[in-house]
Amino acid sequence: MPADASSPIPLAFDRLREHPGESPGLLERLAEVPDPRVPRGVRHALVAMLALTA
Repeated sequence: MPADASSPIPLAFDRLREHPGESPGLLERLAEVPDPRVPRGVRHALVAMLALTA
């Protein structure tokens, strides 16, 4: 299930993509992390949460 339009996470994730020189390869590296969560009930992509945390 995709996140609500009011969620700030997709906007922040898009901003990270706009500045690839600031953290080269970070999003690609984070995308390699396996998501241990059960797909049911997942609202946000793991890579987006990890990127915001980093």
